[in-house]
Amino acid sequence: MSTKRRLLMTLIFLLSLAPMALSQFVHGEYDLPGFLVLTTPVGFFACLFVLLGLWCPFSSSRTNRILCILGLPGMVAAELYTCLTWYAPAVLSLRRSLALVSPAFFLGLAASVAAVLLYLLLRRGAAGGDPAPLP
Repeated sequence: MSTKRRLLMTLIFLLSLAPMALSQFVHGEYDLPGFLVLTTPVGFFACLFVLLGLWCPFSSSRTNRILCILGLPGMVAAELYTCLTWYAPAVLSLRRSLALVSPAFFLGLAASVAAVLLYLLLRRGAAGGDPAPLP
């Protein structure tokens, strides 16, 4: 994959992480930023997989693609998991979870979903016309 495409995908990924700087989880006087998502094992490894998939030169470009395909939806899964469990990891309650998140959470979730879709579109476009597909 060309450096230009890697930089574009890295920029898209970083922009999808930008809403995490906002206060996403609200409980009384506590306003917790969305970076809480990256403290979960799924969020940490998903972020790591995306960066490795984009920038590490593996012997097979298929490995790069698999890491990105695991990492980007993994970020969406980590955000949903954090939404459901940030206040009490042993209790899963959709009603309580949705009552305790701010609109910034939904902005971050939409940005992560958009990053997945843009990656798939860029990958499909690269496979059709460019001889060097995205990882």
